[in-house]
Amino acid sequence: RDLDGKSRTKRIPKELFRIPTKVVDDLIKHYADLPDDSEAAVALVKNALQTKSDHKYRVTGRSGWYEAATIVYPTKTYGKLAGKLIFESSSDIDPALGMQDGTVPEWREGLREPCNHSDFLILTISAMAASALLDIIGEDEGAIFHLQGMNREKSQDSQERTKSSSGKTLAARAAASMMGRCKKNDLVTFAATPRSVEDYCFAHNHLGAVFDEEGRALGTGTGPRIKSDQLPYLVPSGRGGLRSKKATRDPDLANLTWALNAVSTGEHP
Repeated sequence: RDLDGKSRTKRIPKELFRIPTKVVDDLIKHYADLPDDSEAAVALVKNALQTKSDHKYRVTGRSGWYEAATIVYPTKTYGKLAGKLIFESSSDIDPALGMQDGTVPEWREGLREPCNHSDFLILTISAMAASALLDIIGEDEGAIFHLQGMNREKSQDSQERTKSSSGKTLAARAAASMMGRCKKNDLVTFAATPRSVEDYCFAHNHLGAVFDEEGRALGTGTGPRIKSDQLPYLVPSGRGGLRSKKATRDPDLANLTWALNAVSTGEHP
């Protein structure tokens, strides 16, 4: 139970079973209601480890197709490995992935009229849905669609919106709704390091990716953020940076691959 008295589930990697103190630290980090006394908390964990279920799962941080007969979504696995392979989301990368507000029928009904009036909404939503088809057609490389503001002059009597108010982020949020919660603050921006973009794409394999606000990237010069002209090559290519054998001994530095379509937004090409 957590500190609010609610029952929650936190999966613990098997390699931590040997170190109960680390299990305690992990549970406390996720607001588990454990005794303040460290020895009592460790004793509680040791008892739980002795009475754990015999049922074991394989876990993965990579969504999408496995062995041509299984597809892993953040909330459920379908196909041959259903009940055996489950998605362990990297919540530090994208907390909104797999989180749901509402139901699929409500989602479809709510978007029916807006999509009837906007080809852009149809494009961004369809791009995400098509990510799951890449493996089926044997394609390893996806595509990225960049939505930019319109710079042409408009007449005084025109009702057409331009630049920042042209609905780019709205279309991006519609795309993100295919994969999870899509509040404005849930969108990943260009203020990201190349490695974090790799982690993000790996977790969104065969789901799709959304990048908002191109203006937040350091397009030129040096800095920790990815450059605007790097993203169109990195994301559709489906391949992250190649690291040394020594570096990849750390699971968090593994070489990553993915296949997906992406949507990005900004004021300029």
